[in-house]
Amino acid sequence: MVPSGKVREVSVRSERFEYTVDAQDVIQAVNEPWRNFAEKNEAFGLGDKVIGTWLWQHMEGLEIKHLYRSLLDRVRKSGQAVQIPFRCDSPGMARYMVIEVIPLEEGAVRFASWIENEVPREEIRALEAGQEVDPDRIAKMCTWCKRIDVGRDDWRELEEGLSQAGLLKLDPVPRIQHGVCPDCRTMVLREITDSD
Repeated sequence: MVPSGKVREVSVRSERFEYTVDAQDVIQAVNEPWRNFAEKNEAFGLGDKVIGTWLWQHMEGLEIKHLYRSLLDRVRKSGQAVQIPFRCDSPGMARYMVIEVIPLEEGAVRFASWIENEVPREEIRALEAGQEVDPDRIAKMCTWCKRIDVGRDDWRELEEGLSQAGLLKLDPVPRIQHGVCPDCRTMVLREITDSD
């Protein structure tokens, strides 16, 4: 998932962004680095607002919820942590990260993620918070790798996908709808199965 070419290495696992859910999947705690990361990415006050909320209300789409539920079930039943690579991009930065799902006592689970690599890039307006959104134009983006479905399950890298779909420089920007590409679906299911 990490592209070839020039990648700026960031100290691996230097800062862990963590949140914990209880056995009913209610968010119980977030750590300070998680709060700071949310603020830096224009999700002001998110840290305090998510505590006490149900994890599933923060996810979009049945397929994403199903994969996360399967992941949580597997971690809780096996008692083993699982790590999965993913991207968490900002408008001007591609961030290659890892999330670790860690079983705790009494069915609680900790999600810990960290940045492994960052790649600066030209700003993508569609990823900027607070943009006016055109509800009639939709860009389907993979939750894990950030590729865009340009049609018929043909997933392209973010910039290429938005450009090919004619959505890169629109004003207002397209609405981003999250899904899961076939490659990431296979990867997550493999990680779930391998943790048996």
